[in-house]
Amino acid sequence: MVKQNVKMLLLTAPGERIMEPDFGVGIRNYLFENNVSSTKGGIKANISKQIQKYMPFIKIVEINIHDNSTNERLHPNYLKIEFKYFIEPLNELDSIDLDFDFSKELLT
Repeated sequence: MVKQNVKMLLLTAPGERIMEPDFGVGIRNYLFENNVSSTKGGIKANISKQIQKYMPFIKIVEINIHDNSTNERLHPNYLKIEFKYFIEPLNELDSIDLDFDFSKELLT
C-alpha cells in the first residue's frame, strides 16, 4: 500500500487532488522543461519536499534521474526516475522505477 501511495504522490499534479491543492509532485509537468541539471535538481527537491510533508515515515535513500543527457542511447523524450526509500515503521527498503517515453505518448 505504501508503494502505491508513493506512486500516486509522484504522478499526481498539484491542484489535481480535491481538498489537497499542494499534494503531488506532478512529474508530467516537467515534460516541457529544459533538460538541464537544475530541472533534475528541481524534480529531486520536489520529491523530497512532498515525501517529507505527506509521508514523513519514509526516508529517501536515493533518487536517480536518467535521460538522454545521462545516456545518449536513450530517446530525447525519455525520462526514468529511480526512487529508493526506507519505510521506517515496517523496517523495509523498497523502490519505484518510473519510465516515461513521451515520444510514444505523443504518437498515440
